[in-house]
Amino acid sequence: MFDAVLRRGPGSKNNFYAEGIHQDYGLSDKEYRQSLDAYGSDYMTKPFDKDWSRDIIKGMKGIVFWRPILN
Repeated sequence: MFDAVLRRGPGSKNNFYAEGIHQDYGLSDKEYRQSLDAYGSDYMTKPFDKDWSRDIIKGMKGIVFWRPILN
């Protein structure tokens, strides 16, 4: 998978921090699918669509962990 880490803060390309607690993936399967689609490729959406269409899947839960990345 590609390097999707967004480094923020002094000395980085993104010289700012998030201004509050958040997560980037949405709160429902539809919002999550839209965030995957935002990458502009079937690389991530095709596996999600294939798995989500299975009868055994009843829902999803997002658990987000944040940690600082030190150089």
